[in-house]
Amino acid sequence: MLIAQFQLADRLPTLARQFPELRIQLHVTDRFVDLVREGFDVAVRRHYAALTDSDLVRRRMRDEPITLVSAPSNIAQAAPKPVFYADESVSLFPAAEMGLDIVCLPKVFSAQAVGDG
Repeated sequence: MLIAQFQLADRLPTLARQFPELRIQLHVTDRFVDLVREGFDVAVRRHYAALTDSDLVRRRMRDEPITLVSAPSNIAQAAPKPVFYADESVSLFPAAEMGLDIVCLPKVFSAQAVGDG
């Protein structure tokens, strides 16, 4: 979902304007989608697992570092922490800022807050 929100959102309208015959439908989910069965022509995914269907072709667009982030107060405390589960990445960052847990996020998403302390 972060790719769509931070790297595609401002580019797709430009693409649609440049190629008006192109039909663009953006579907954003953290769910693992069966591209063939669900009728997708193109997908942008952030994962490194092997493809389950050998007929699919994968091209690496770029490498993006993944970081573990948490609030400084979370690191300092030894008390038990609340458990927070989320099936999408955007809500994980505020949870980390509040010290609920340590989360794994793309560096592009967390770099500014980490730099700010």
